[in-house]
Amino acid sequence: MPYQNAKKACVYDANKTTRIHDGGNGGSISGSNVSSIKTRITAQPITIAIHTKTCKYFGSLAAGATLTRSMCGDTSTSTDHIVGIVGYTKDSKGKEVWIVRNSWGTSWADKGYGFIEIESSGGGIINTQRYPSYPAMV
Repeated sequence: MPYQNAKKACVYDANKTTRIHDGGNGGSISGSNVSSIKTRITAQPITIAIHTKTCKYFGSLAAGATLTRSMCGDTSTSTDHIVGIVGYTKDSKGKEVWIVRNSWGTSWADKGYGFIEIESSGGGIINTQRYPSYPAMV
């Protein structure tokens, strides 16, 4: 299910939680398959290896802004950073976007979370769809 922006009380049920295994048996998602990435995200966040150096806007992404192809141009298959995709939604312009969590702290984008436009095929903007992977769940 895509992210739904709503203020609600946190609902926690210990019987519905899953412990993440910290060693081996994780997997990768067939590269560039948006449908498979969306399916996996409904179960758990995933990690992606991206290439930020080709996008001068990545480091200074403003809250509420979406990284687009026109902002970042073409991307090589190189990678230089790891982030998490925690969901997907539509931005203020109605475009489908990945919700990305960065490790740079709350000063990046919107308290550490940003939007990157989903491309229907290919490796995605700054490789967001090229190298997705996920940890093993036990």
